Amino acid sequence: MLESETSDPLGNYISHGALDLGRPAIDPSLLTVRGVNYLMYVTGDRGENAIYMVRLATPIEPVGEKSLIAEPTYAWEKGAGSTRNYPVN
Repeated sequence: MLESETSDPLGNYISHGALDLGRPAIDPSLLTVRGVNYLMYVTGDRGENAIYMVRLATPIEPVGEKSLIAEPTYAWEKGAGSTRNYPVN
């Protein structure tokens, strides 16, 4: 995670290291619902890509239980009809 030291996007940044989500994660997206911030992210360590969501106490601090939002369930998500068989959601 990077935190800007200024309002200039080309300015200096502070590195906070990786966000601890308890497992490797990629493709983060921020979502704000009724003033509450959430982080959605993809994991790939179960042999398939799954989408999770967790509430953020601060922009760099997840809080509470993570929720599984979606995982590959349909044949086409699992590579049916293609030469690829890695499940992707």
